Amino acid sequence: MKENLILLPDSPYSVWIKERSEKVAPGISEYVYFSTEVKYDSTPNVLKQDYLLGLTKSEAQSFKRVIIHYHNELVAFFLEKNKISPKNVFWVLWSGDLYNSPFYSEPLYQEETLKLISIKKQTFIYYFKEFLKKVIKKRGFFVYKKSFRRIKYIASFFDGDVLAARKTFNFNYNHIPFAFLAINQLVDKDILESNHFSLGNKLMVGHAGSMENNHLDTFKQLKKLNVSNVIFSPLSYGSPDYIKIILESGYQYFGDQFEPLTEFIPKHDYYNKLQEVGFAIFNTEIQQAFGNIMALVYLGVKVFLNGNNSIFKQLKSWGVTVFDVSELSKQSLEAHLLEFEKEANRSIIFEKLNEDAVNTYYKGLLTY
Repeated sequence: MKENLILLPDSPYSVWIKERSEKVAPGISEYVYFSTEVKYDSTPNVLKQDYLLGLTKSEAQSFKRVIIHYHNELVAFFLEKNKISPKNVFWVLWSGDLYNSPFYSEPLYQEETLKLISIKKQTFIYYFKEFLKKVIKKRGFFVYKKSFRRIKYIASFFDGDVLAARKTFNFNYNHIPFAFLAINQLVDKDILESNHFSLGNKLMVGHAGSMENNHLDTFKQLKKLNVSNVIFSPLSYGSPDYIKIILESGYQYFGDQFEPLTEFIPKHDYYNKLQEVGFAIFNTEIQQAFGNIMALVYLGVKVFLNGNNSIFKQLKSWGVTVFDVSELSKQSLEAHLLEFEKEANRSIIFEKLNEDAVNTYYKGLLTY
């Protein structure tokens, strides 16, 4: 058996994770997708959910490290069924696996967005059925919740995410610094190599059609400010129903000033779009849009983040010039960052996310 069992969602990021893991620590890891079908990885003989569930207890326990990318009910069932020792379990926190879990209780949505949500409370029958699943050792709510105590380490780029996990589960996880991607994966290669950053005046709002972006609350605030910027809003993926509402509201608030992006476009074209942006607002209460935010900061865009967001807190602690959404004003959305601020931001981001730095993060996790 190999040293590491690495569990992954079916995602383009997972392919990059596999490639870098093999680059820094070749041949020591088994990679398994916790899904029945795999769309993004074209490697022959890809291991999937049936392999994971088919491992015997002794086989499962033989791995030095079980490294989880995005913890979920299936992974929880695997950990509990095989009594994996906490000292061998590493949770690479992707954000949604904490903040969208049923155990996280802090607010995700602001006033206008909350109006779209019908909160359904779970009934006694639901919890009774979930309890029965626990008794007969099937995956479910209670096994899922218990499994968070079978984890000793959290790998994350953000101190705030680790603190949120500790608070949510009342458990003192050990923190291993870890970043998924290097800056050359976040910023288009041609732009990075040219070192030419020509920005426009468009105002980017959010990164996707997900409710955590709190688009409606941001739109309402911008309308009050009577901003003159073109409002560029990427909505190429997410909830179709939510995207429809945001499109209707965007045009209602801003008319021809609203410029949504509703289709996937090649990465190079997307980064050309980002160079039309001079300002960006990410009004998420939680850590999301890390790749977009890092790329925009590196390009020299003036970025506004929610003060509760762990990315905001982390960047401020490093000395990166970013702003709280509470600082939004018509004037602040007309004045670009100064050149020395842009250069300082690039220097900090490159220091944290250059190839050597990210390889070191991976090496530290894979051989801990």
